[in-house]
Amino acid sequence: MTSKLKTLAPEFLLDNGIDYLLAKKLIERISAFYFRNIITFKEEKGKKVAVCCPRCLKAYLLKIAKENNLNKKIINKIKKIGCETGHYGYFMDSGDLVRCG
Repeated sequence: MTSKLKTLAPEFLLDNGIDYLLAKKLIERISAFYFRNIITFKEEKGKKVAVCCPRCLKAYLLKIAKENNLNKKIINKIKKIGCETGHYGYFMDSGDLVRCG
């Protein structure tokens, strides 16, 4: 996931009108969230890959998109990610429950 995130996120953000420095900052925040919230590891193409809860990650993506006033096009794309957002109105971050918003 992280290697995909690092290669796809800049292109996605830049293609949707986000300047390079903000895109870099957002990618760093997303990557940090991912690593501090690893829940397990899985084998993928012969390598051990860290796994973060996709529902919590989606909720976090929406939170930072709103905090940074990203455009509705990006927010709508995040909302279309194929899983629910958080868990009953919350997501986990470093063991703390954070309200989705």
